[in-house]
Amino acid sequence: MINDKIKSLRSQIKEEENRIRHCKHDFLDAKYDPDTVKEPYGYNLVAHGSDVWSEPIGYRDVKKDRWSRKTDGQESVDYAL
Repeated sequence: MINDKIKSLRSQIKEEENRIRHCKHDFLDAKYDPDTVKEPYGYNLVAHGSDVWSEPIGYRDVKKDRWSRKTDGQESVDYAL
């Protein structure tokens, strides 16, 4: 059972590698392009009748590493985390 799964995953990897190898896109140089995301901090317990849940006290901006590259001659941007 596990061997079948391994064979299947290896086959999927080979298919993806072939797709990447035969890709016709030309990419420009990658650049570091960090993204700012909201991250919750602190939690309050909230109760309403028999329902109890937690809510964040607030949110702070956090920079997430990512790199971007554009395809040559197109406006699309490809992001890698």
